Amino acid sequence: MAKSELADLHGKVVLITGGNTGIGYSTIQILARRGAKVYMATRDATKAKPAIKKMEAEGLGEGYVHFLDLDLADPRQVSQAAKQFAESEERLDILINNAALGLGPFHLTDDGITNVMVIK
Repeated sequence: MAKSELADLHGKVVLITGGNTGIGYSTIQILARRGAKVYMATRDATKAKPAIKKMEAEGLGEGYVHFLDLDLADPRQVSQAAKQFAESEERLDILINNAALGLGPFHLTDDGITNVMVIK
């Protein structure tokens, strides 16, 4: 697909879970370079913030990437992240569920939630 065929995302707000490496990282770059305001929602700021700085150094065009602290294994923290997002934005245009645990063994958290969607 040619660059000219990609949608213009200026003014769009995107939230992507995960994204400090791999497919998520590249997806965030593409969305931001098309003008989107992208939230990298991940639980590890020590990985997310350097990844965002690297993206900025590589160039994001007119887009932006922001860190949103989100730990999918903790329902209370998920609620807090949702509240923080809602206080910052009037809407969400695109949601990409990218975060996942690639290999088992899987287990339940103290809240009875499987850790399949949690990167540790």
